[in-house]
Amino acid sequence: MRKSSMQDQYSSNHLTQPVQLYSPISFNNYQGKVALPDTLRQSKYTPQNRWIEEELPKVNRSETSWLIVLMHSPWYNSYTTHYMEGETMRVMYEPLFVKYKVDVVFAGHVHAYERSHRISNVAYNIVNGICIPVKNQSAPVYITIGDGGNIEGLATNMTEPQPAYSSFREASFGHATFDIKNRTHAYYDWHRNQDGYAVTADSMWFFNRYYHPDDDSTSAQRY
Repeated sequence: MRKSSMQDQYSSNHLTQPVQLYSPISFNNYQGKVALPDTLRQSKYTPQNRWIEEELPKVNRSETSWLIVLMHSPWYNSYTTHYMEGETMRVMYEPLFVKYKVDVVFAGHVHAYERSHRISNVAYNIVNGICIPVKNQSAPVYITIGDGGNIEGLATNMTEPQPAYSSFREASFGHATFDIKNRTHAYYDWHRNQDGYAVTADSMWFFNRYYHPDDDSTSAQRY
C-alpha cells in the first residue's frame, strides 16, 4: 500500500480537486472501485475514515452506475481461518456501504470461496441488542475470492452450521468474472480450477442497487 501523492490524477469527473488518499480509487463510465486496506488503525477520526466519508458521497451514480469495493480481510467469513478478523473494520464502514448502496465487495485473505446474500449488521445499539446479520436490499453482496492459488493450501475448515448470511461456500481453488452489461445488470460467475474446462460452479445476476434495487438473490445458481 502507498499513500497517493497530491499530484495523482484520476480519470473521473467526480474527483475534480486533488486529494490526499490512503487507498486507491478510480472511476470510469460504468464502475467506481474503492480499495480499503485493513492494516490501518480503524477509528472514527483516522485519515482513512475521514477520506471515505468524504469520497463516497461524491460518486455520481448517474455517471458511475456500479460501486465496487475491494479489501483484504472479508467481513462475512464462515471459515474458521481468519474468522472475524475484519470485524473492527466492518463496524466502522458497513453503515456507509449500506447508505451509499455499494453493489458488491470483493475480499481475499481466506484461501477459499464464499458468496453472501445481501445482508447487513448495522442495527445494533445497547438497548435493542440486535447483533446478527439480516437481509438488506440496500447492502452489498460480499464475495471472498482468495482462492487463486498459494503455497499454504486451501482453507478447508468451516463453521457449522453454515450461517444464514452465507449463500454459497466451497474450499476450492478457482477464479471468477464480473461482467457489467449495462447500468442495471451485471453477470457474475465463479469457476473451479480443478474442473479443467469452462464450467460455472456459482453464478448470479446482479441488479444495480441504485437503479434496480430489487431482490436479485433468486437469480443465483449453484452447480
